[in-house]
Amino acid sequence: MRLLEFRNRASALLVAGVCVGSLACRESHSSSTTLTDPPAPTPSSPLPSAPPSPALPPLASCGALPNYFNPGGPFTRWERFPLRLSIDSASLPFAPSELFVAYVKGIREGAVVWSLASGEAFGILSEVGSNLQNADITVRVDQPVGEALLFGTEGEVELLQLDSARIIRRARILLYPSNFPPLSPPELQAYVANIVGHEMGHAFGVLQHSTDPSDLMFGSRNQKRASYPWITVRDLNTMSEAYCR
Repeated sequence: MRLLEFRNRASALLVAGVCVGSLACRESHSSSTTLTDPPAPTPSSPLPSAPPSPALPPLASCGALPNYFNPGGPFTRWERFPLRLSIDSASLPFAPSELFVAYVKGIREGAVVWSLASGEAFGILSEVGSNLQNADITVRVDQPVGEALLFGTEGEVELLQLDSARIIRRARILLYPSNFPPLSPPELQAYVANIVGHEMGHAFGVLQHSTDPSDLMFGSRNQKRASYPWITVRDLNTMSEAYCR
């Protein structure tokens, strides 16, 4: 995955990615291990910096090192946990089959990695189910279009509701299996879990990418990173910067 573009939008921030205010950024999950991130252009209309809401409970401590937090970049967070996550089962391919089950299991495994790695400091989900009403986060399978098709994006995040105090109210994760390599059901489950875990990092508030291939939030896929749940100390410290304020 790499940061491909910043551009103005009328409403959402899309980070391949994510969508915030009028700023949009796109990333692509790629099976290549040689991607180089180009310098990000300066957006013509920067994301407004809203003061933190006094009602926000701090869920972590600021300043923990190492991290890849960019103080000058946009950062967001959810007001409180737990959240509810819905799997759009009607969008999943191959139902009913082993591949369908692999998608469901992979999504469930990837959805909880931040809660597991943080000791339930953040990323807690009270419910993960199919076709839930009024869910905070939805995961669905879709067909890539535009840049997602051009750059082989495997997953992206839309922050559908973001208020003036940088609080995320609703998010959607899109998976693009037409850009996946051929995989057996066990391979597919692990592959989907890894992508969902990364995209959940964006959905929870980490909008930037790490430059370290060992981190889950590295900008390109890395099949050699540590075992499940994949999240490093750098990942956790970076997420903490959003939830300490």
